[in-house]
Amino acid sequence: ESINLRETASSVPWGAARLDEYTFAHAMQYLKVNRPRFLYISLNDSDEWAHKGNYGNYVLSLRKFNEYISEILVSLDAMGAYGANTTLIVTTDHGRGYGHSWTSHGKNVHGAQYVWLYAHGPFVKPQLLPLQKVYTHLDIRPTVETIFGLEPKTCSDCGHNIEEIW
Repeated sequence: ESINLRETASSVPWGAARLDEYTFAHAMQYLKVNRPRFLYISLNDSDEWAHKGNYGNYVLSLRKFNEYISEILVSLDAMGAYGANTTLIVTTDHGRGYGHSWTSHGKNVHGAQYVWLYAHGPFVKPQLLPLQKVYTHLDIRPTVETIFGLEPKTCSDCGHNIEEIW
């Protein structure tokens, strides 16, 4: 059964176009067939479950994301030189609030400005420990530029390279 048929038969409990399982399936199919130089995947289920205050499904979706990351790494490992020379970067579009504010984000929600980054590939240091500092989106750009061998722009509001992954 095709991804599109399964996707069409499913229902989404919020306004998104589709559930993450279908976005991920399309992305994996594209990765394996086309071996792109850059692939961006945006997953949304955890954010939607958090906004609904459904902690159980929020945690389940985060666990599913871990499975997706593992599947990407296994697939890249099986793709020879292409996979060996590929860098995987995982981050979030925003942080979440602390405590009772875990369902929210935005500029007025304490803690929501902090994001995390996981990187795996030939140009980053394997690291399973949590990063020692907190980072914002400003820090993601110079880090990605460095991973890809570009010279990061420097300025007072440009963020800082996340040096812990080198």
